[in-house]
Amino acid sequence: MKPLHRTFLGVVGLLMLVAILYPPWLHTFDANGDYGGHVTKPAGNHFLFNPPAPEGSARPFGVKLDFPKLLVELLGIASAAVVVFAISPIFIWLANEFFFGHPHLKQQEENRQN
Repeated sequence: MKPLHRTFLGVVGLLMLVAILYPPWLHTFDANGDYGGHVTKPAGNHFLFNPPAPEGSARPFGVKLDFPKLLVELLGIASAAVVVFAISPIFIWLANEFFFGHPHLKQQEENRQN
């Protein structure tokens, strides 16, 4: 594996680790147990081992992880990584061709100077 690819995969792994360590949370409110109303609203992203405080101190208030949103975040990071990894040879070719000069052109120019 090339060093550039290894670095890229390291960055993707770091992004996923950050997404897991700082997941999205929901504030919850359960009125009348299972048969009453159930309300959730976003509580933002917080450290996994230090969740946000419930909005109220009474029993019906609570917090929980927003697993569907966390899954979407992780799938988004993975999808973006696959796309970038798949098209990276095109970018490398373009950079070599247009920004760093074609090797044959460099050799021809060196031959002219000598």
